[in-house]
Amino acid sequence: MRKARIRKLQSDLPIIETKPHLADPPEDRGRHHCVFQSGEDIAKAALQRVGRVDHRGAVAAGLAQLFRLKLTRRRIEPMQWMSLGLVVVLGGATMLTQSPRFMMIKPTIVHFAVATVMLRRGWMLRYLPEIVLRNVPEPTIVAAGYAWAALLAALGLANLFIALRFDFATWAWFISVGSVGAKLAAFALQYGVFRAIVRQRIAQAAM
Repeated sequence: MRKARIRKLQSDLPIIETKPHLADPPEDRGRHHCVFQSGEDIAKAALQRVGRVDHRGAVAAGLAQLFRLKLTRRRIEPMQWMSLGLVVVLGGATMLTQSPRFMMIKPTIVHFAVATVMLRRGWMLRYLPEIVLRNVPEPTIVAAGYAWAALLAALGLANLFIALRFDFATWAWFISVGSVGAKLAAFALQYGVFRAIVRQRIAQAAM
């Protein structure tokens, strides 16, 4: 009798369904998504506007530099012609297409173009100070130039992969931190190696 009464009380209890707890109601989650999406769109639009301003400034600076070299009757290197050509062509394409994806892929084109020019043997010689040219063997300088070409090609491939497979925030981090950091590290390594060679040669000459 007692067990039957307990069963009856249990059957009279209301059934409470449990649902997984959600951190935000659907309307809040949608609002957060819209805020994030609008913020990313604002960043893209701002970057496009800055890119247009930088494009005009870079073209003016490139033309001014070439004009100065012409006036002083100095030889214009292929890398200088290439730099101006890239600025004009890629900047114009960005303004015409207005495509954020193209803007993200554009550094790959630049890296590949510069890497191709850096495959020219001894391109670095004209940019080094006299003390380095006198003490660092030319094959070492040529090898450093090829190493820079390989680095830029690798960064171009990495940028292409990130631009096609990841979002805008990841790409922006790579361009502003990863790519710049890799170049700074390579420059510091080259500076340390060249400095050590120069000091060793000077010490040997003093003995």
